[in-house]
Amino acid sequence: MAWQLVAEVLDHAPRNLTALERYLLVILAEYTKDIQGRECERSTQDLAWRMGLSTSRVSHILADLAEHGVEVRVPLKKDGRDHVDKRGRLVYTARGKVPRYRLPRFSPPAGCPCLACYEAREGSSIQRPSERSSDAATLDKRSLESADKVAGSSAEGRYIRPERSPDLATPNVPGIPVTRSPRAHASDAARLAEEASASEDEINTLVEKITAERPDVASPVAWLRACHKRGDLAEMLAEVRTEYQRARVAGELERARLDRRMECEHGTPGGLYRRPDTGRSATCAQCRATQRTEVPTDAA
Repeated sequence: MAWQLVAEVLDHAPRNLTALERYLLVILAEYTKDIQGRECERSTQDLAWRMGLSTSRVSHILADLAEHGVEVRVPLKKDGRDHVDKRGRLVYTARGKVPRYRLPRFSPPAGCPCLACYEAREGSSIQRPSERSSDAATLDKRSLESADKVAGSSAEGRYIRPERSPDLATPNVPGIPVTRSPRAHASDAARLAEEASASEDEINTLVEKITAERPDVASPVAWLRACHKRGDLAEMLAEVRTEYQRARVAGELERARLDRRMECEHGTPGGLYRRPDTGRSATCAQCRATQRTEVPTDAA
């Protein structure tokens, strides 16, 4: 398994994909053995078994991925060309043929917090040892030699830290910005979450949003702290919580549609599931019409 591809899908796949579409990409990444070729062969039945869905549902998800610009299906070849049917559509599978899939190369989104992107951003602003001046390298060498001499002259053989004189100290190289570690950022976000009576996930969501939309903001957490002092953070948190609620309802609705036990008396998948905001059926119009005439429990 090319675990690098799994990490790439989780971190760099487009953010507008649904949870099922991302899940399918992760499964394909796990099946991929060659990180360079990025291809694998798996039957639709295998993918359906992994996802706990029907084969037709998996085919729909593959088509949805293509609509979102993530085409993972590899068309069959005929006479050295892509095979098309009578309607001019590409043919991806046929009887006796195992479908082939190819993962595209995902571009990391702006402000991606994964380790590889963080090191790439920080590494571009940190001076490499080969780029340092010869004087600084000579001073570092003299410092190490001085430390070795002191450690060797100790009677008990223990290391004694030498006192560095100003002339042996490595000079500060101008133009190198001082950056904060992710751990320091996490502690700042945790303190702000406690002050604003919010969760760390909500603060981190706002940080990601600001990083993507406001590249001119050097410290998103400090910017959010200023908004909190002005009283603007509460409205921003309300928007985030509304998005969380919508995502939760959408996830519950998707699970209800896939769960055949949630069929109502009219045979509609997910008909028994009631939306938490309206209290009525999410998928069955006949159930909703009946539920509109129901008398609320508190009123009785």
